[in-house]
Amino acid sequence: MRDEQGNNAILVVILTIIPAVGWGLVFLVMDILLDSLAPLQILASRWMLAAVTILILAALRVFPLQFSKENIGYLFLIGIVQAVLYPLLEIFGLSLTSASILSIFESLVPSFTVILGALFFHKKTDRQGVLSILVVIAGVVICTVFAPDFSAEGKILGYFLVLVSVIDSALYSQMVAKAGETVNALTITTALCLTGAVMHNGIVFAQGDGFETYRLLLSNWPLLGAIAFLSIGSSILCFTAYNKAMALARNPGLAANISGGLATVVGAAAGIFIRHDTAGLYTVIGMIVILAGVALSTRKV
Repeated sequence: MRDEQGNNAILVVILTIIPAVGWGLVFLVMDILLDSLAPLQILASRWMLAAVTILILAALRVFPLQFSKENIGYLFLIGIVQAVLYPLLEIFGLSLTSASILSIFESLVPSFTVILGALFFHKKTDRQGVLSILVVIAGVVICTVFAPDFSAEGKILGYFLVLVSVIDSALYSQMVAKAGETVNALTITTALCLTGAVMHNGIVFAQGDGFETYRLLLSNWPLLGAIAFLSIGSSILCFTAYNKAMALARNPGLAANISGGLATVVGAAAGIFIRHDTAGLYTVIGMIVILAGVALSTRKV
């Protein structure tokens, strides 16, 4: 029994590394896309290509779809929570606050995952688990607050939207862990892709930007390649790995802590070495503290 738990823990850590790397590099791709597309256009095309890709894989029987009358409503509710509400809350929250504030708030996702797990999903965390989450939060704060471009400006509505996005993301982690008990991770990812494609394209076409979005993508290979990274890498691959990790983890909050902490470190490192962002001693200290918190989480995940 102990060996099986140990093997699961190793697999959970490996699975959390995949989205950490993919999501940590997303901002590099977004820099390319935001020069030509609005955030909602990116969301619409990202989820549309992801939906088409994953439906082709399902049609080729690469994996079995496990939708049923009993679970389809719950799975598409998960899709609304993560693929629709979360990015909209994040976009509008960011527009009213700052990237610095968003980074700090997002580090709270594991904490809220633990809280929701204890309140509604019968998942408890011991003191070491709580400590590991607090250490990661401290590392994120050190990296962010002492950064040269730190800004705490924002409106009350912006802070509220960012906080709701954090709770939304935490709820997703627990809902996925519950769904993963009866369906495979790719079925959950399919629900995300279909929900995101329908909802975001509905918004973009209602605004009159739908055809222009796809005309731009089909006439610009770098843009299409960037969307393909978000669709296949960041959406299908990363969410499937994350969904599986949540299902296998004894404590989804700690698995989220590993993934979120590593994503912050990957993003910071990529910014330093690829975009040549300014970094100082506090950035290095913050990254070390985050990695220490991640290491603590791996012992209890």
